[in-house]
Amino acid sequence: MTIKGRNDRLASYLEPKQAAALALHGSGREPYPRTISRGIIGIPAPAASRAQASPNEHNRVCTPSPPMSLETPRLILRRWRLSDAPFLFRYASHPKVGPAAGWEPHRGVLESRWIIARTLSAPETYALELKSVGHPVGCVELYVGRESSFPLPKTEGELGYWLGAPFWGRGLMTEAVEAVVRHAFADLRLKKLWCGYYDGNLRSKRVAEKCGFRYHHFVERAPSRIEGDRRTGHAVCLTAEDWMSRLQEPNDRRES
Repeated sequence: MTIKGRNDRLASYLEPKQAAALALHGSGREPYPRTISRGIIGIPAPAASRAQASPNEHNRVCTPSPPMSLETPRLILRRWRLSDAPFLFRYASHPKVGPAAGWEPHRGVLESRWIIARTLSAPETYALELKSVGHPVGCVELYVGRESSFPLPKTEGELGYWLGAPFWGRGLMTEAVEAVVRHAFADLRLKKLWCGYYDGNLRSKRVAEKCGFRYHHFVERAPSRIEGDRRTGHAVCLTAEDWMSRLQEPNDRRES
């Protein structure tokens, strides 16, 4: 689809004035990439280290889940709504959120609304609604197989996440990621999940570690979604077998 055709389609999500403003984005710049994690996603493994999937793995179809919500003690993970745009802008415009993950801060509520229509409407993309405040404060994305930003068999997925800065340090991101990991393995029957982060993004690294992801490889000068920006990126992964083993461990050992 051409950029113009894509934007014409997106305009159907918006009010007339907003649809007109959408034309300003017709240059093709993606202000908010499909991968919006606070850690980099889509770091390809070196060719020699990529697991070779069998033809049966590629042909096996994972039944996609219907639009749904997940719930944790403090969060409701649900689909994004256009009415969430003011809250998305509030947190995604923070200068320490997007750049740490390799994407630029949002520049206005209209852009955030456009991003919800353009990107955050994917089936396995979740707004993290904090029960105590009643609105989204972050996001978790899960892309399966070829929906990922790098080639994966249909039995593997790519996970990305970010959380608004005012809510850092409360364990909310770990709580949300664990819920999506459980959904990926128990409901979607995936065999492996991938995640990643750039050098210096210690928060994303720690969340992945707490959720059981293990270090896999790094890539020097990995490109980000910020023009001209390249950094060292690190990829981690978690298998269904390791996840099942972790369920048998005491909570204090898992969190150590």
